[in-house]
Amino acid sequence: MSINKKVKKALEVLELTPGASMAKIKKSFRSLAMKYHPDKCCEKDREYCKEKFVEIIKAREYLECYYTGNYKYIDEKKQKKKVEEYKYYVEHFKRFYEGFW
Repeated sequence: MSINKKVKKALEVLELTPGASMAKIKKSFRSLAMKYHPDKCCEKDREYCKEKFVEIIKAREYLECYYTGNYKYIDEKKQKKKVEEYKYYVEHFKRFYEGFW
């Protein structure tokens, strides 16, 4: 079974082997999230912990999408477009409720 580079990278981040079950993914995510949570790190390592924490979250999300077949969430261009659309609508409603119209 051949796996793509992103899946392999996500597995490495979560310290898992190919073919890991969803239960193992969740368990690994929780333990690494606790270890690298920015609030639990000392002040000098806080920036590294933030970066590592974000990387762990993205790896878990990617693997969950990959293993459950929700590929629509994996496409980064579509995801960025959705974020931009969301920001547009948030700004639109903010102006509406603040009375700028």
